[in-house]
Amino acid sequence: MSRVLQVLISLALVLPSAVLHAAPPGGLGGYRLGMKPAEVQAVKDCAPYKAVESTGGLECASFTIAGKARNISFIFDPNAGLKKIQLWFAEAAKPDAAAAAVGELLAFMSKTYGAVESNGLADGAAVTAKALVAAADTAGKVQLKPKREPADAFVFASIFKDPTHGWYVFFYVQPPRS
Repeated sequence: MSRVLQVLISLALVLPSAVLHAAPPGGLGGYRLGMKPAEVQAVKDCAPYKAVESTGGLECASFTIAGKARNISFIFDPNAGLKKIQLWFAEAAKPDAAAAAVGELLAFMSKTYGAVESNGLADGAAVTAKALVAAADTAGKVQLKPKREPADAFVFASIFKDPTHGWYVFFYVQPPRS
């Protein structure tokens, strides 16, 4: 065996696997940023998938997370693949249902990512469902994100009140910010 080959084999044995294999991009459940539409549709976490004309993406109404079946949407970049995952905690909800959805969102984000923060609350204010709903009721919209962003994705949530249709509570996963 050549000396070069021996050195390469030795390096392969001592280098951590993280160096040898790139970590998969961020995502949610079996979905990974960068997937092509057919790859998303092959994920068994949800079915059936349907095309969304207005976005050119896909959605599925039966993705189970945080104990409930929820609508999940996928937006694609023609070159880079899956660029946004949107999880619907509430759509056109009445105030009580919206408050419950915000509580579920907050519990999910805290369990998954740790402590969260919101631009809609005063510095040092506790991030609670009640405080977030009150802030969104006043301002129309608030957002929250983990205090420590994951390295492989930018995750955040939006809570907003539409005066005609009601409350919306969404969670998003996108590629990391540069």
